[in-house]
Amino acid sequence: MLEYPFYIVRFSLLSVSVGKSIYLENRRYILSCADIFKKSLIYFEMRRYIRKIADKNFNYCSVPHTSM
Repeated sequence: MLEYPFYIVRFSLLSVSVGKSIYLENRRYILSCADIFKKSLIYFEMRRYIRKIADKNFNYCSVPHTSM
């Protein structure tokens, strides 16, 4: 089991872009990753990272978040 609960939401990168705000669980997340490829899927972890699952060479990118 995981040490702490977290939520994963799948997005299509066709509708997601750098700088776009996402609202989940009353928190505002801003996509700040520079490397985004079209036609891929990412898992948005409500903690601090975006993980691209289609490309093994993809690096973690920080996602600043603030309370609404």
